[in-house]
Amino acid sequence: MIGYGPNTRVGCAAKECGDKIHVACAFGEGPKPEFPLYLTERECEEFMKEHSLPEVKALAERYRCGEE
Repeated sequence: MIGYGPNTRVGCAAKECGDKIHVACAFGEGPKPEFPLYLTERECEEFMKEHSLPEVKALAERYRCGEE
Protein backbone atom coordinates (compact mmCIF):
# COMPACT_ATOMS: atom_id res chain seq x y z
CA MET A 1 0.00 0.00 0.00
CA ILE A 2 3.02 2.31 -0.23
CA GLY A 3 1.78 3.43 -3.65
CA TYR A 4 -1.33 5.30 -2.45
CA GLY A 5 -2.11 8.09 -4.95
CA PRO A 6 -1.90 11.33 -2.95
CA ASN A 7 0.61 10.07 -0.38
CA THR A 8 3.79 12.15 -0.43
CA ARG A 9 5.51 10.87 2.73
CA VAL A 10 6.29 7.39 4.00
CA GLY A 11 8.77 5.99 6.49
CA CYS A 12 9.42 2.29 7.08
CA ALA A 13 11.47 0.20 9.49
CA ALA A 14 12.39 -3.49 9.35
CA LYS A 15 13.52 -5.87 12.11
CA GLU A 16 14.74 -9.45 11.79
CA CYS A 17 13.14 -11.87 14.25
CA GLY A 18 14.50 -15.36 13.75
CA ASP A 19 13.61 -16.45 10.23
CA LYS A 20 11.09 -13.61 9.73
CA ILE A 21 11.37 -9.92 8.96
CA HIS A 22 8.79 -7.57 10.47
CA VAL A 23 8.14 -4.34 8.56
CA ALA A 24 6.16 -1.34 9.80
CA CYS A 25 5.42 1.81 7.81
CA ALA A 26 3.96 5.20 8.69
CA PHE A 27 2.27 7.30 6.03
CA GLY A 28 1.80 11.06 5.80
CA GLU A 29 -1.69 10.41 4.46
CA GLY A 30 -3.54 7.15 4.15
CA PRO A 31 -6.62 6.00 2.26
CA LYS A 32 -10.05 7.11 3.41
CA PRO A 33 -13.34 5.35 2.64
CA GLU A 34 -14.56 8.27 0.51
CA PHE A 35 -11.38 8.27 -1.62
CA PRO A 36 -10.64 5.14 -3.68
CA LEU A 37 -7.06 3.91 -3.87
CA TYR A 38 -6.87 4.01 -7.65
CA LEU A 39 -8.99 5.60 -10.38
CA THR A 40 -9.23 5.04 -14.12
CA GLU A 41 -9.35 8.18 -16.25
CA ARG A 42 -13.15 7.96 -16.52
CA GLU A 43 -13.55 7.27 -12.79
CA CYS A 44 -11.31 10.21 -11.97
CA GLU A 45 -13.33 12.58 -14.15
CA GLU A 46 -16.61 11.37 -12.61
CA PHE A 47 -15.18 11.57 -9.09
CA MET A 48 -14.17 15.19 -9.63
CA LYS A 49 -17.61 16.08 -11.06
CA GLU A 50 -19.43 14.49 -8.12
CA HIS A 51 -17.38 16.21 -5.40
CA SER A 52 -17.66 19.97 -5.37
CA LEU A 53 -15.73 20.89 -2.22
CA PRO A 54 -12.46 22.63 -3.18
CA GLU A 55 -10.35 20.46 -0.85
CA VAL A 56 -11.88 17.27 -2.28
CA LYS A 57 -11.23 18.44 -5.84
CA ALA A 58 -7.67 19.37 -4.89
CA LEU A 59 -7.11 15.86 -3.53
CA ALA A 60 -8.74 14.25 -6.57
CA GLU A 61 -6.47 16.26 -8.88
CA ARG A 62 -3.45 14.65 -7.20
CA TYR A 63 -4.45 11.27 -8.64
CA ARG A 64 -2.69 10.43 -11.87
CA CYS A 65 -5.82 10.12 -13.95
CA GLY A 66 -5.57 7.58 -16.73
CA GLU A 67 -1.95 6.69 -15.96
CA GLU A 68 -1.03 3.14 -15.04
